[in-house]
Amino acid sequence: MQKAPRRSPSEWKEIIEDQQKSGLKLRDYGALHQLNYNTLIHWRQKVKKEKSLPANANASGFVKIHQPSGRESLSERHIKISIDKVELNLPIDYQVTNLIELLKGISC
Repeated sequence: MQKAPRRSPSEWKEIIEDQQKSGLKLRDYGALHQLNYNTLIHWRQKVKKEKSLPANANASGFVKIHQPSGRESLSERHIKISIDKVELNLPIDYQVTNLIELLKGISC
């Protein structure tokens, strides 16, 4: 039995997108294209996770942040949060509990 060719992450992303467009169940799509069902599940989860990451996040899920130079006074510093098309600019001393409630409200 010959081993399946190794595919790149971008190839798997295309395969998963094609499967979703096809309307076939994952198992049926895999059988049709001679793809391992468990491998398809793995890559579907990876692609789904990647799509849910913010644009400025890397594959690990961490978001890059900018460290202020220290020249600004505390009153000039703020926290900037971007989620999809929503952008929040909050004072640096914004209460964490209020921030949690605010983020819960945005995620609904």
